[in-house]
Amino acid sequence: MYAAYFALTEPPFSISPDPRYLYTSARHQEAMAHLMFGVRDGGGFVQLTGEVGTGKTTLCRWLLDQVPDDLDVALILNPQFSENELLASICDELRIRYPANATTKKLLDLLNKRLLSSYAKGRRTVLIIDEAQMLSKALLEQVRLLTNLETAKQKLLQIILIGQPELNTTLDRDDLKQLSQRVTARYHLRPLSAIETKEYVGYRLAIAGGRPDLFTQPAIRLIHRYSQGVPRLINVICDRALLGAYSEGRNKVNTDTVRKAATEVLGFNARLKQHVGWYALAASILLAAGMLLWYQLERSPVDVGKTTAATAPAANSAANALNTSIAESEKPLDTAITDTATEETPPLAETADVNLTADQAAQPDSADNQADLLDVVQQSSTDEASALAALLHYWGVQLTGPVLADCEQAAKVGFRCLRSRGTWNNLRNLNRAVVLTLRGPQRNHYVLLTALEPKDQATLLVAEKSHQFNISDLDHYWFGEYLLLWRPPPSISHPIARHSKGADVLWLRQALSRIGDQGPAFDVANPEFDQQLYNRIIGFQRRHALDADGIVGVETLIKLNSYLRNKDTPFLSPPTS
Repeated sequence: MYAAYFALTEPPFSISPDPRYLYTSARHQEAMAHLMFGVRDGGGFVQLTGEVGTGKTTLCRWLLDQVPDDLDVALILNPQFSENELLASICDELRIRYPANATTKKLLDLLNKRLLSSYAKGRRTVLIIDEAQMLSKALLEQVRLLTNLETAKQKLLQIILIGQPELNTTLDRDDLKQLSQRVTARYHLRPLSAIETKEYVGYRLAIAGGRPDLFTQPAIRLIHRYSQGVPRLINVICDRALLGAYSEGRNKVNTDTVRKAATEVLGFNARLKQHVGWYALAASILLAAGMLLWYQLERSPVDVGKTTAATAPAANSAANALNTSIAESEKPLDTAITDTATEETPPLAETADVNLTADQAAQPDSADNQADLLDVVQQSSTDEASALAALLHYWGVQLTGPVLADCEQAAKVGFRCLRSRGTWNNLRNLNRAVVLTLRGPQRNHYVLLTALEPKDQATLLVAEKSHQFNISDLDHYWFGEYLLLWRPPPSISHPIARHSKGADVLWLRQALSRIGDQGPAFDVANPEFDQQLYNRIIGFQRRHALDADGIVGVETLIKLNSYLRNKDTPFLSPPTS
């Protein structure tokens, strides 16, 4: 209903687990690493827990999009079965045929036969159980016994348990120690911080083509307070707030709209969340005052009257602070927030946080820097085709005629495009000049990033002129989207992985040898991708903060090329040896 009004391609705050909208906070990245460990390393259980609405199911959907071709996955979404029904559901997921009246033993035999057959073909199998906190003791015991399906060297079935915190309590029981001891990796997914909530809202707006300033900064802080950083609650509050702004004819969501939206979707709980912060502050003040009084009495026990008089101002101050806190708690929450962050600030100033650290205070005025950035990009040609042409020129390629944004010309001159989403650390690791997508108030701007300094200074090339900005200023407009050009090695047309043979593997061995990569010696003339080469690649990927999957894909090839020292490669910073 409101999408067209705000020029959105789709509603950005749907609660469906769409992997496109997965915001990868530091916590989510750690959770992803644990899940990928569960997919790649055989044996034992991997356990992921989190409160309702923190994104566990979305992570599960993301994982299904990442599984390699040699992996079979059985996904159980609602494990409220009998033991026989659970085994039948696993067989259904793996497309194992079984008789209608199959016994538990028959199902286990068929499952074991399939797992052995897959193992012989070089395939692996993973069982993912969502909502695992609902598994009964009998079912958990049945799941544990599935890990006994093994060869002399390897487990045939890897199991990932995803559930709410009650799963931890269940597995801590004495009668489930055998299962608990087989959990090789555990991770608890926590809610988002205030900063991550701000980034989360901006990220989802960016995916749907929305303006980065659609929510005012005080409104986002209020959203975090109401939602406590739980992504599902953030979604429902933001969705209702956008609908409210649309119905009121506003072009932005402010604190008043958020307060109304939270009351509608959370009801009485919204009022509880409103007061909890003030009462916690009051309790902290009282505790601090009491400790100060105790300390003074302990330090000077003889001069009690004098000490008491000396501490009276502190006690009075604490009491006053408490009274103020209680009074504040009776005010509408949006009023309390806008006392320190008014809604009347200009749009550019709204993107800066009110509370600055000492280091931030010493920096030039952030609003001025943002204004300079917008001035630069808005007064220049910043369409994607122009930025791509500038990137090709930076590679030393001169093109005649118009450049298309779909990378057709780049492919004709031997390049491939990598469109992706990441962080500044990702860009540092890839170490290539890239086209950044900046989301402006009216439209997107595409600019060329040519350098990243150690002190978080980024150099942008806009209309053939270089401009330097702090990346904290760019963060207001860059939500991780970038386009990178890379030049594949001759004859390499697909990822190099297990069972690959021939020229691709020979090139890979020679490349590792040329760059002096660490690891045991190996036969450079062997045209097969064997275990030794696999181990070598895993080591290379781990040393360079890449996805350690043993597959030589785009990012691994880009990193290898960095060490081959192509003189035309436009690095963001000089590559290290």
